[in-house]
Amino acid sequence: MRTLKNSTDSYRPLFIDFDAFTDGDPDFKKEITELMIDNLLEMQQVLAVASKQKDDVAFHKVCHKIKATLEMLEDKELLEIVEILKADVSHAEQAAQLDRVCRDIIVSLQHSN
Repeated sequence: MRTLKNSTDSYRPLFIDFDAFTDGDPDFKKEITELMIDNLLEMQQVLAVASKQKDDVAFHKVCHKIKATLEMLEDKELLEIVEILKADVSHAEQAAQLDRVCRDIIVSLQHSN
């Protein structure tokens, strides 16, 4: 996996208890981490298209699809931004904020392996 930050940078705190979901299995943790990263990347991609087309439905669908990831991450800021964008995907500031938060979480997930 590609890491986006230098080792001297701080990482976004993760609120997920991997042991609760993996029983301490490092291979399963890696699998879950990769799935979460894929889900966050998909949400970013769908939002980029949905915001241009003002397609709230597409964003709702991807949020429903990755609901387990969002719940497992328990990131309050991420969840709040998602809710705002589910109401209206055309909020440019919130879309940029979601992109930043997702990137930060992805980097932290990559670092957690």
